[in-house]
Amino acid sequence: MNSLQRLHPVTLGVHLLSVIAVAMFVRQPVILCIALAGGAAYLAIPEPHACGLSTGRLLGWGILLCVGSGLLNPLWNQRGDTVLFFLNGRAVTAEALCYGFVAGLMLAAVFWWFGIFTRRMTADRIFCLLGSFAPRLGLIFTMGLRQTARLTQIMGQIRTARRAAGLAREENLIDRTRENLHVFSATLSWAIENGIITADSMEARGYGQGRRTQLTDYGFRLTDGLHTAAVLLLTALIAAAWLGGCLSVQFYPHWQMPAPHALTTTAYTAYGLLCFYPAAAEVREVLQWRC
Repeated sequence: MNSLQRLHPVTLGVHLLSVIAVAMFVRQPVILCIALAGGAAYLAIPEPHACGLSTGRLLGWGILLCVGSGLLNPLWNQRGDTVLFFLNGRAVTAEALCYGFVAGLMLAAVFWWFGIFTRRMTADRIFCLLGSFAPRLGLIFTMGLRQTARLTQIMGQIRTARRAAGLAREENLIDRTRENLHVFSATLSWAIENGIITADSMEARGYGQGRRTQLTDYGFRLTDGLHTAAVLLLTALIAAAWLGGCLSVQFYPHWQMPAPHALTTTAYTAYGLLCFYPAAAEVREVLQWRC
């Protein structure tokens, strides 16, 4: 069990959701670069039994989102005064290019941190958070997280079975599109049938009747309380700087970063502590184990 797994589900959930919320709502390049650096530092730590997307695919999709958003935004957004060049009679401005890359940084940061969230917030932890007052919501949420990887596996099995049976035709684009529709239809049918069977099984076992007990007894310790209080305090400092305009960036008609301010530096430091704590805790655990 690593350092993050020893935290109470409430503490871990508050920490990760705070990082994600700041990256989503505070569209500031420095904040987003801190989120990306913290997420990349954590994903770079080897984890042989990680669930969900692999580290390489997470990093690859994040970079693709960032670059794709930056290059596509100027194609339909001509706002901004700094014209770089004209493409088919449409002006490509530096401000639109910068806004696209900032939006791509936000998408990549949220994508990486949600990947970390799915790795650390296991089904039992989510049941611990939602099972006591919303057992059905907890079941739906955990089943949705599980089905993401499961459906990909089922689609691969169906595609392999159709190829082995000689039913797959992929000579041209139309045949490949038709084949993908057949595979998707079969996967959707399996998902609906499996959902009905699971729902009937859970109802037959009395799920949702009375108070649910937990497989793991998570105890809220003093360290969990202190960690949660520290996360809320750091998030409040970032929110104060954001609401005070110290983190606001002007994209149009001219690019303008916020003026240096004590609250701005405080927000950067606070968010850096939030983003780099998971990686630092994991590295500390590895070094302690090797020593």
